[in-house]
Amino acid sequence: NVHKVNVISCIITHLLMAHFTAVDISRLRTFLVYTIPPQSNTTEGNETSDDLTAQSSGPASLIWIRNKLLSALCDILNSDKDQQKAVFESLGSDWVLLFLQAHLHRSTLKLGLVLLTQFLLNPDQQRSFKEGVV
Repeated sequence: NVHKVNVISCIITHLLMAHFTAVDISRLRTFLVYTIPPQSNTTEGNETSDDLTAQSSGPASLIWIRNKLLSALCDILNSDKDQQKAVFESLGSDWVLLFLQAHLHRSTLKLGLVLLTQFLLNPDQQRSFKEGVV
């Protein structure tokens, strides 16, 4: 149900903004990783519509849930610059690359690029990213 997902996403976002803990970010990170299909599943990347497909039932609804939570993570990163470093430390330097895989839905790829951009805007995070990826 679209309404339930919106409410749950909103609650998670507000709770994380108000009462941020590294453990909670780690839980969100783990959940988001479990929403990524294996690379052998190429049907997700073949979807053409962003909203209609992502909100439909079946596997596409998982795309929409993933994207709502990735968007919530973007909101958290934009809301408090002091928490930003702690969030990125909890996520890990290469975690965002998981959402830039070619077999993922294009709306997920866009959010992955937004997160990567937010990550790389900070010089300290850039160094951490280089060390983690190389």
